[in-house]
Amino acid sequence: MTQIWGSPLPPPIAGVASRLEHVAGLQVKGLVLGPLHPQSSGVPQDTPLEQLDPGLGSLSDLSHLLQAAKKKGIQVILDLTPNYLGGSAWFGPAVAEDPGFQDKVKRAMSLWLERGVAGFFLDGIEELKPSVLAEWRNLTEQSSPEGTPRVLVGGTRLQDPPSLLALLNSSSVGLVLGPFLEALVAKPFSPTLVPQLLDFLGPQIPLAWSVGSPWHHLVGVTPLRAQLLLLLWTLPGTPVLSYGDEVGLMDDEQGGLPGTPQPGQLTPMPWDLIEAIQKGDNSTEAQLLELCRRLGALRVQERSLSLGDAEAVPAGSAAAFLRSWDKSKRFLVVLNPRDQPLPALALQDPRLPPQATLHLSTHHLPPADPHVDLGAINLRPYEGLLLSFPYTP
Repeated sequence: MTQIWGSPLPPPIAGVASRLEHVAGLQVKGLVLGPLHPQSSGVPQDTPLEQLDPGLGSLSDLSHLLQAAKKKGIQVILDLTPNYLGGSAWFGPAVAEDPGFQDKVKRAMSLWLERGVAGFFLDGIEELKPSVLAEWRNLTEQSSPEGTPRVLVGGTRLQDPPSLLALLNSSSVGLVLGPFLEALVAKPFSPTLVPQLLDFLGPQIPLAWSVGSPWHHLVGVTPLRAQLLLLLWTLPGTPVLSYGDEVGLMDDEQGGLPGTPQPGQLTPMPWDLIEAIQKGDNSTEAQLLELCRRLGALRVQERSLSLGDAEAVPAGSAAAFLRSWDKSKRFLVVLNPRDQPLPALALQDPRLPPQATLHLSTHHLPPADPHVDLGAINLRPYEGLLLSFPYTP
């Protein structure tokens, strides 16, 4: 299982290396870094994709980061999106379809692979032909020294579910990151949320879920944010955190909109808050961070969460799904999609036992007695629960 912790406008490379302990504490296995190349203001074909912006550090700094990340089991993936500050990730169709520019991207990919990165993130893949992406994927995956797999991750700025599903059906990358959750929670949750989410798994293309996008933080510290994070860690696919998601970071009122980022408008990572939490701060942000750490640990430990199938469970006014793998412990996710309590919710399904064990709630710590009667669950507004029960033949 790979997880990605991304930062679209990175701090100096040496600073990233100094924060790897925090990243590793979230059970992150992949770190998206960059873009690192200077943003060209001239002709797109002159964009220096193979260069490292000296304002971000040196190649020696990058080498140190790669080695430090490897020791913690973290793969560093480079964001090589050419026009990362513009409305079109590829400067428009004329450039995206230009064989000369495509060769330029290939040469840059080969050079960065030689420098030791573990793969690439390319945004705006809906602007590229599947055959081009397939060629770049082959180049990336065939360059795997010491048996370490390398990956090409594609990002999309498409918003509506039909377009996203069409892209998944035609994608030629190893993993697709898109605003799947954002598209479905733009309006209030409904009990149909789970079937809609599981529809995205139909094409059998590996998915990466996020609570926002690389350019835009969602929601802030709210019950809804915690519920989204619970979904993020428990759905099949790859959970993706943009920096600060784990503490409910928000952009200010001048923050860039999805697909239209502007330099300097994203809120910096609040490292002072992280340090305060490490010293014992028990703020709402600290509780959100603890929720992420616990969910990350469970996903690593439990095969049903990392590898299992997902099935919708009828839940009346709530939303619920079941994760299961072979003879492993089953996990049940229950969500209250409303801003009103749901008292005495009855989950009656032949796949479920009468009782389950409560692992965590988005609203409070598990009680002293974690046994929950599935015939009478009490949910607070926007509360999410993660429960489990043993496999039985």
